[in-house]
Amino acid sequence: MTRFSNNQRTTHASLGLIALLAGTSAAAQGLDSHVHGNAELNVVIAGQQLQFEFISPALNLLGFERAPNSAAEAALLDSVVADLKSSEWLVGDALVDCQMSSVAFETPEFAESHAPDGDAQKHDEDGHDEHAQGTGGDAHANFSVQYLFDCPAPPARDISITAFSHFGGIEEITVQWISETRQGLARLTASNTVLALE
Repeated sequence: MTRFSNNQRTTHASLGLIALLAGTSAAAQGLDSHVHGNAELNVVIAGQQLQFEFISPALNLLGFERAPNSAAEAALLDSVVADLKSSEWLVGDALVDCQMSSVAFETPEFAESHAPDGDAQKHDEDGHDEHAQGTGGDAHANFSVQYLFDCPAPPARDISITAFSHFGGIEEITVQWISETRQGLARLTASNTVLALE
């Protein structure tokens, strides 16, 4: 029989809850669409640990959703990847006393063109592009990153999300969060950046 320490049990519980949130989020948004300007954040609080999962269309972070076609665009992609490997762009110094590790990191796999045959492009009422995936290929390009924070004490339950000041293409972040006793949903914007985890 395998025995786990309290930290290992908490970590395994956190990873399981993130997987649960990701599944719930996918079901809520639909697997075949994404909306430019919007991003998704899943948060799990377990004791003195926090786990964040951030998912965003590449357009929000890069300004394009295809393979870079110039040295400047390639440098921008490298810069965004470097930023995402740190958590400062997301939470500033709010968790500076915590030990951060990157649990998972995915960069986009760019399609040959922005809207291949078989993909229908439409605009929502706010003018954002929304892609409905067809059978001709997948034009969607997303960044996905997960961070795990081990803190010396239970972290603050109000966290300012700083992503809006780092990436001007992010207009709204839909947040799903869960703790040992509660769960919640929030929508953050550049004028409403504080995530209240209670």
